Amino acid sequence: MSHKIRILLADDYPMIIDGLKLCLETRDNFDVVGVVSDGEKALEAFEILKPDIVIMDINMPNLDGLQALEALKKRHPNIKVIILSMHSSREHVMRAIRSGAKGYLLKDVPFSDVVAAIEATFRGSTYYSQEASKYFFDESDEERTILSKREKQVLTLVAKGHSNKMIARELNFSVRTSETHRRNIKQKLNLNSTAELTHYAISQGLIL
Repeated sequence: MSHKIRILLADDYPMIIDGLKLCLETRDNFDVVGVVSDGEKALEAFEILKPDIVIMDINMPNLDGLQALEALKKRHPNIKVIILSMHSSREHVMRAIRSGAKGYLLKDVPFSDVVAAIEATFRGSTYYSQEASKYFFDESDEERTILSKREKQVLTLVAKGHSNKMIARELNFSVRTSETHRRNIKQKLNLNSTAELTHYAISQGLIL
């Protein structure tokens, strides 16, 4: 990769942030351009440093990571933020995703997952740890999961290469409804293309 991925780190635990910075700097394609310890400083640093990726904790002073994410997203709709947190609850994961996080990792994941998340996010895709992504398809609480049962059916067919017309025919609704479902799925998952939807469906085991 010719372009170094510029990364801003935001976390108020020095041991974690120093260790992560050290690991990231061993990679030839990564450049840690800044390290901050609270949400307000993350906002300021982003405006100055213009990183490609922000890796941010949730629990931080002055402005927590989710508040900072929401503020950054309003100013920069295309911003790429990965949440790296100890919180694995549905509430935290869902709020982060709906606020525009492109990735969500728990702090106990191996470093290889952090690398994969950065590279996927930089390419314009998304990356969620297994613990976080389970909430997307949790049948036990359909109202609070990201995708409805019907949207999961549509996503599966999209990943199999079906057109909107083919999906409409198979699921017995109009082409316009098919288009609406596809658009809503992209918005909910923060994905932009059919290729990304297909990759996501494969990663979740919806198709082989």
